Amino acid sequence: MHDPSACRRGRRRRSPAAPGVLALVAALAAGCAGGGASPAAPSPSAASPSPLPSGAPAADGFVVRASWTQALPPRALFDRLPVLVVTADGRVLTPGAVVEIYPGPLVAPIVERTITPAGVGALVAMARDLGLLRADGDFTGGAAVPGGMSARLQVVVDGVTYELVGNADAPGACPPGAACAEPEPGTPAAFATFWGRLLALSAWLAPELGAEGPSAPRSYAIIVGPPPEAWPGAVPIVWPAIEPALDRFGSPVRGEAATRCGIAGGDLAAALRPLLGRATTLTPFVATPAASATHGLVVRPLLPGDEDPCAPLVE
Repeated sequence: MHDPSACRRGRRRRSPAAPGVLALVAALAAGCAGGGASPAAPSPSAASPSPLPSGAPAADGFVVRASWTQALPPRALFDRLPVLVVTADGRVLTPGAVVEIYPGPLVAPIVERTITPAGVGALVAMARDLGLLRADGDFTGGAAVPGGMSARLQVVVDGVTYELVGNADAPGACPPGAACAEPEPGTPAAFATFWGRLLALSAWLAPELGAEGPSAPRSYAIIVGPPPEAWPGAVPIVWPAIEPALDRFGSPVRGEAATRCGIAGGDLAAALRPLLGRATTLTPFVATPAASATHGLVVRPLLPGDEDPCAPLVE
């Protein structure tokens, strides 16, 4: 099982529903679910994720998100990306592979491919058939280990976000392409079956998927901190904006001197994108070409449905 926490600075391996998702998923679910009854509304704990703060770029809607959850400090989770996001506008986003070099790239690559409405409908129908769309989203079977990692799924159907957590390796799951009986709906094995098929979409939804290509995130969460470790040949990169200036970007991080965190979107994200693309984890950033003070950055590309990773860090 892939452990996304293996991504580390310097060596990486690597919303709520938007208005359009309501009509898209309602039509898809109606066509795929037959005459079955609508699922019960989830409890308040299964509400849609918190949006980014006022003034931050709005995230696109999503239909399915797969990620890992773990009880760790927010700083340790800052750059942890979801495993997969199926967006409301018909894209599948996944983290791309990163060559094992040091220092590694500053920004983890994101790969995207298109998915047809029929493909999205098949995902929603499978989640329903496997009994996952219910208010009680706990599919751990009571086997969750305190402090351990659990698989998390978020599925949006008819404007309702179902928050699900379970064991991705639960016994009895039916792997993609295997000749095995479907697990009993609503069980940990059903959750693990759906998780496994999400991570192997090409094995059963190939006709509904487009070719893979690089994705350009529309916004970034950025930690601006002290100078990075000195590295031979590292060339400073000039921050591309006068306002907000590099040393005034975002808000102060609690307990970390001279460290700030904020969201870069819109024109700033567009200006940063080519610069971040050529930077490594040890690339120094300067406020102006004449500035001598350098800063190190930690950058997380934001994907549809992401909560603001700076919110729990700043004062």
